Amino acid sequence: MAQAPNWVCPKVSLSSWPFSQALIGRMARIYYAHTVWGQQMDVVLSRRRRGTNLTIDPVLVSEGKAAGLNLSKIAEDAIRSALRLAQQEQWLKENADAIVAYNRRVEERGLFNEGLRQF
Repeated sequence: MAQAPNWVCPKVSLSSWPFSQALIGRMARIYYAHTVWGQQMDVVLSRRRRGTNLTIDPVLVSEGKAAGLNLSKIAEDAIRSALRLAQQEQWLKENADAIVAYNRRVEERGLFNEGLRQF
């Protein structure tokens, strides 16, 4: 008679019930199908958003609300876009020497597949 380990389903005490190993494994898969790294999905999803204060032109806020716009999503998308652009610029700055060296090498030696190209 196998006993369910504590990690199978922390919310229900199964240690006193008789279960086969297959059933314990099935229960663990069912429980962890709704978790992310062992944490409940609703807890993980609730951490995705964080309330914050932004200073925005009040006319824009009132017009946006009147138009039915989701101002939080628009602000989040704009911040994400600006962050992506900043990361791209940082990457280009960090790799500028390698890009220049590669372009110089291509000018001197040509592309590795020049003899194979059909166009």
